Amino acid sequence: MASREIEVEAKFKVSSLEELEKQISVMNGERTASKEFTDEYFDTDTPTLTLQNHWLRYRKYAGMEGSWQLKKPTNVASNDGTESIPVAIYEEIEGIQAVRIATSIITERDVDDVEDERSLLLLGGLKSFAKIITRRTRWTLLPMNENAVIKNICIDIDVADFGHSVGEIEAVVDNEDKISEARNQIDAIMKEMGIESANPEDKAEGKLEMFLRTQRPNHFRLCIEAGVL
Repeated sequence: MASREIEVEAKFKVSSLEELEKQISVMNGERTASKEFTDEYFDTDTPTLTLQNHWLRYRKYAGMEGSWQLKKPTNVASNDGTESIPVAIYEEIEGIQAVRIATSIITERDVDDVEDERSLLLLGGLKSFAKIITRRTRWTLLPMNENAVIKNICIDIDVADFGHSVGEIEAVVDNEDKISEARNQIDAIMKEMGIESANPEDKAEGKLEMFLRTQRPNHFRLCIEAGVL
């Protein structure tokens, strides 16, 4: 059965990896993982999914089985105007259900009876449009206080195979009632790290965003025009 979770996340630029890791350590951060994984993103030629801010990918960690993931927007606005930097909020669906939902959006029909992922991909006309290998270091921050609603907040530092580095602060919650508190805690961490500017020139560019801009310019242009990037 597919799992459900809501991710509240904010990206930031990485200028010096060494200085950043020192800063996170001072903030009582603990390095909890270092992994390599490959993300392969799928959509139609149009592209139907990404223009609706839906992102279907197949993620495979080195030496492990891969899994399908669909990131889709929630009913809660990503930014309420109070954050220091843009915050993204997505619901993440995992497993074969992720492919079913994606195919259902494209075909506008019920595909719950389709069990085979290859059949779903063919039915939806889904093709790979990006493949990115990432080396990720994950840091976990201790709760800001014992009464904190969000107990585990992570800082991920990603280095893509094409040389792009980006940081991300992420909180995972199980219902929309906790999103506001997650946003507040992420914003407080950003301020502690000295990242407060909402200047467009200081906007962190995600791995996929940079890949599209440099490798798939037409797809990137459509996403910009649709307001999803």
